[in-house]
Amino acid sequence: MMSESNRTNPTVFRARKGYVMLGCLLFFFLGIVISTWYTSSRYSSIDVTLWCAFFTILASVAYVRPKIIFFDEGLIIVNPIETYTLSWKSVQSVEARLTLMIYTREKRISAWAATGPTPRQARRATRLDKIEAIDPRTLGLERGVQIGPADLPESDTGAAAAIARYRMVDFSRIANPTIIEDTFERNYSIIGTAALIGVIAAVMLLFHK
Repeated sequence: MMSESNRTNPTVFRARKGYVMLGCLLFFFLGIVISTWYTSSRYSSIDVTLWCAFFTILASVAYVRPKIIFFDEGLIIVNPIETYTLSWKSVQSVEARLTLMIYTREKRISAWAATGPTPRQARRATRLDKIEAIDPRTLGLERGVQIGPADLPESDTGAAAAIARYRMVDFSRIANPTIIEDTFERNYSIIGTAALIGVIAAVMLLFHK
């Protein structure tokens, strides 16, 4: 991955609801752990604590780790396991669907950090005529392009897609833009840690029986 010193005007996009969901889970797991340590044996308490740690790590990977870093030269998409670094020169288009979709000539990348509205939110936006009231040009789209609920700026997909489109336009206007290398990485260390904790907890549960 390119160093931070080579990113110009970075903007980090991360869904706030991920922190809310993780916070609720932590509060729930903390209550379970405290209750178990007061009412059960030490063996059971350790096992329950390990299971809670296991699910907390998985929740962190799914809800908090994903992010998108937009900068003048390109963007970095951090998903639970995979990390993509792309130059704006490589990005052919972006779309707001169930997640933010980034299209290059070789692949289609889904950005976990920007998810679309729920069916209920989509129906509400349609019912309130929010879609018809928006000029597509304010979202970085051409006049006359049909937009959907996922394009609305209050949704994560819409907000992230608008940022990406504006950055792409700015990049295209530079006479001699800086071209960065496209990279791809997989990080299994966090998942491996969670798996190890899960295996230990499962073994303890089996022996306890």
